[in-house]
Amino acid sequence: MESALPPVPVKSQAAVRFVTFNVNGTKTLCNYHPWNKMKSFDKIFGYLFADIITLQELKVQKDNLDHELNEIPNYRSFVTLATNRKGYSGVGVFVRIPADEESDQIKSCLAVVHAEEGITGYLKSSQSTTSYRDLNNIGGYPDISEVLANEIDFQGRCVVLELGNMMVIISVYCFANSMGTEQGEFHRVLFLRCILERAEKLQQMGKTVVIMGDINVSRDLIDNEVYLREGIADKSLIPPINNDGAHFEEANKTAVLQFRTASQPRSLLNSFIKDKYNDSGILHDTFREHHGRVMRSYTVWNTLKNTRPLNIGSRIDLILCSTALLNKFKKCEILPWLMGSDHCPVIADFEPDESFDSFPFSKQPLSFEARYHYKTHNGCKIDSFFKSRSQGKITPTGVAKPPKSASYQYRSRKKQNPGYFKSSKNNFSDKEQQFFLDSYSDQEAKNKDGRSTDMESFKKILSVAAGPPLCDHNEPCVLRVCKKESKNKGRKFWCCSRAPRPDENSNKLDEYRCNTFQWQ
Repeated sequence: MESALPPVPVKSQAAVRFVTFNVNGTKTLCNYHPWNKMKSFDKIFGYLFADIITLQELKVQKDNLDHELNEIPNYRSFVTLATNRKGYSGVGVFVRIPADEESDQIKSCLAVVHAEEGITGYLKSSQSTTSYRDLNNIGGYPDISEVLANEIDFQGRCVVLELGNMMVIISVYCFANSMGTEQGEFHRVLFLRCILERAEKLQQMGKTVVIMGDINVSRDLIDNEVYLREGIADKSLIPPINNDGAHFEEANKTAVLQFRTASQPRSLLNSFIKDKYNDSGILHDTFREHHGRVMRSYTVWNTLKNTRPLNIGSRIDLILCSTALLNKFKKCEILPWLMGSDHCPVIADFEPDESFDSFPFSKQPLSFEARYHYKTHNGCKIDSFFKSRSQGKITPTGVAKPPKSASYQYRSRKKQNPGYFKSSKNNFSDKEQQFFLDSYSDQEAKNKDGRSTDMESFKKILSVAAGPPLCDHNEPCVLRVCKKESKNKGRKFWCCSRAPRPDENSNKLDEYRCNTFQWQ
């Protein structure tokens, strides 16, 4: 029986709520309570009282971006996807369309004036041959060459929006470099430096900034339970008393300061954030501003080791804001009881005042808006490809035409999204599979070359067309060939795409070990 969950904190009518959530794949989110009771993103956003929400790790492909992401009722969608790796990364920002009776201040905060894909400004919208920075769009672009910019912007990791109150939202999914490679660390630092440099330049232009998303950096020692437990176990750290982070940091001051600068990304991030250790920062960590030095408040846990019930996690999902927004900031909360991912949502509420010149709200479409950027605004949705022929075709006027023939015709499934179907082993629904098998049960299928295909071969073709199965990491498997001298030599099999390096130590190996194995 599904247990009752703590309620999501209610926001006031005068507040604008920002939400960040790394969903680790949109296709799995609705398998968990309470999302399984909602089944649509507009209901999920409404449950969170979200006005501006960013989702990371969408893990969908450009050719089959589902209408549920780019045409959400009452929200405008802005989505960036990786172009160098299919079904990888992906960031979406969704902005609520205000009701007519809401205040001008709320409408101004929800009016999207400009929208850009990527952090560097070198990318172009699908309807332009000119880059964002050459269009003099949002501005504040970092100093970086176009060659280096493309290495980080083609990975679907950043969306930048400017709102009607001159607030710029930088939504990010930062590099983690979990493999520990030199190139990975270079990209990690480069991307983070571009984010922070652009935030600084935007503030110099007189704009306020909110950076929100999966930063993939634990700022402080009290933000990482693994380091805490290891230090306490080897007696290099004095244990905390009553979860008092301030007392713990005072008792372990040397270790705390060393942790803050132990890696280049952590040192870089902390140099831009103003707190008790740094007076010169230009950004504020909203969670720390609200809760002080509270301990053991985490946003991500290791699902392979099932550390969430023990709360052995880290805080890497952040909402950072400019100093000018502090007087409008009301609260920030972490919602660890909401499942569906190895991360959990983080919310922050701001209440706009009447002191700024508001920008009149407009629904004028922008070229980077998802339904225009990915050319799905003509009403053609993915689910329409799977409607029964007996229903007939729908004309632009909404009148159904009868089917031309009762016979079934072949339609390629090659570019359909495997992620939105039911099974992870075979991504076609039961009805669709039965439709194909029944159609070929009494006769042989013919391919373009006229060669016959028996029933067993067709099942193999169907399984390949449906896409790879998912491994224990909930990631697409890779197809490999058995090279060992045995009766199975030359036979193909599915396995996890992650591969540990020979020099990895035993502690780190758990990140990559996976027992998934399936013959094709």
